[in-house]
Amino acid sequence: MKNLLKYMCSGLLPLLVPVLLLAGDELRLPAVIGNKMVLQQQSEVPLWGWAQAGKKVRVKADWHFFSKTVQTDDNGKWQLKLKTPKAGGSYQISFKTDRQTVMLDSVLIGEVWLCAGQSNMEMSFKRTDEAEKEIALADHPQIRLFKVGRRVSKEIQDDCKGKWLLCTPGSAADFSGMAYHFGKEIQQNLNVPVGLIQIAWGGVAAEVFMKEDFLRQNPEYSHLFEKWEQWRRWAEDNYAEYDSLLKQWKTWVEQAELSGQKSLAPPQKPDLPEPMYNLVRPHREPAVLYNGMLAPVIPYGIKGVIWCQGISNRDRAYQYHTLFPDLIRHWRHEWQQGEFPFYFVQNPPCNFKNLESAAELREAQPLTMQTVINTGMVVTIDAGDFHDLHPRNKKTPGIRLSNWALAKTYGFEDIPFSGPIYKSSQIKGCKIIITFDYAGAVLKLTGDTLEQFMIAGRDSVFYPAEVKINGSEIEICSSAVPEPVATRYNWFGEPGACLFNGDNLPASPFRTDDWPGVTYGKK
Repeated sequence: MKNLLKYMCSGLLPLLVPVLLLAGDELRLPAVIGNKMVLQQQSEVPLWGWAQAGKKVRVKADWHFFSKTVQTDDNGKWQLKLKTPKAGGSYQISFKTDRQTVMLDSVLIGEVWLCAGQSNMEMSFKRTDEAEKEIALADHPQIRLFKVGRRVSKEIQDDCKGKWLLCTPGSAADFSGMAYHFGKEIQQNLNVPVGLIQIAWGGVAAEVFMKEDFLRQNPEYSHLFEKWEQWRRWAEDNYAEYDSLLKQWKTWVEQAELSGQKSLAPPQKPDLPEPMYNLVRPHREPAVLYNGMLAPVIPYGIKGVIWCQGISNRDRAYQYHTLFPDLIRHWRHEWQQGEFPFYFVQNPPCNFKNLESAAELREAQPLTMQTVINTGMVVTIDAGDFHDLHPRNKKTPGIRLSNWALAKTYGFEDIPFSGPIYKSSQIKGCKIIITFDYAGAVLKLTGDTLEQFMIAGRDSVFYPAEVKINGSEIEICSSAVPEPVATRYNWFGEPGACLFNGDNLPASPFRTDDWPGVTYGKK
């Protein structure tokens, strides 16, 4: 204040006013619109930013002779759509007001994919199989990577942390291993630039990526917020216990991080009651990652989405039958870019306490593929690790995701993309005949099928079954069940792939009955 009075008294205030106005102008772009970005080819891509309210912003791209002008609204935000050419680059884009210019360099035009989910999508390339060998070869200047920084927020944010990076061994090492292998296959097969946007956080359920208004308006999901309110009230009513458990948790986190740095076995997690278990993980609350990580990149132009999530919803697997399809429709509505492709990974096998809940969650995933347009599912029953929730093999699901995209989005007719998916069943005497989609001309059996195929009569008691291949169908029977009514594959016990099509792609686990399972009615 003293300095300002000094300027006023010295007659220098007129010289200060333009500086203040310039600071107020502040032409600003979101992090996702920056140097080295990839824009979706042959489309009208949204570009947006902020400046002083009522200002005109002029946008000029190298590939257009003319510029486009837009005026900011009362909040200083502006948005326009820019038509993009065929894949290529690099280009420059300029953003100008009457006082400022922001210039973006090394912009490519190509294919942009959003890569989202929980821990198996988030798992960094450097933690995967053969990481050292693969990362050394990860020098792909035509692939650009954008990793959205972790952020929990109760309010919708307009920006995020992150920046576009060239795909090099250094940048790829900390990016999603699954997304990297997907992007590499797309880039090499199409020979165009590829942009990958990673939005992932371990241990989260699907609802964290959905808008609060959307969830609250649906009676199926509105109660999810009530649970968090109950847990907060528990913390208030049991503050001493809460504070003690919180200190235990923080100590465990520090020791776990230290053990990872020194390659020691991590300490045992403290046993926490359900309210505390969730309160120490605020990123698990509904809508908070939509607000903090997803909303800031909407409506950036994308070709489609690859998704790996579901494990954290397994205790509410029946709810996932509607929640997951609703998430896909919700995202498409938010983006306003049509029914873009949405390809996802079926949960891998893992030694959970309740294996049937995991099977019921896996069931919800092919049902989504069969009922929601322009979706596809990668089966990983043969590529997981039953004793590790985070299998190190991320190359297999990454390549299988790319095969879905190459075949169904980009029209490569010679690329096999799916294993057998249960279609229908028919009872003939003591046998149940199963037909499949994506079976091909012939099916194949490997390994011990008695451990994976089960059959039951009206008493709902399942027995190991014998399986016979009949071209693209299978026949299932057991002498213990002379009048069968239902059969299941890879449902009980440790999952193991033994049914494949001619392209060596595994069949998805399935069941022919609709008997209520262990998660039926759980919300």
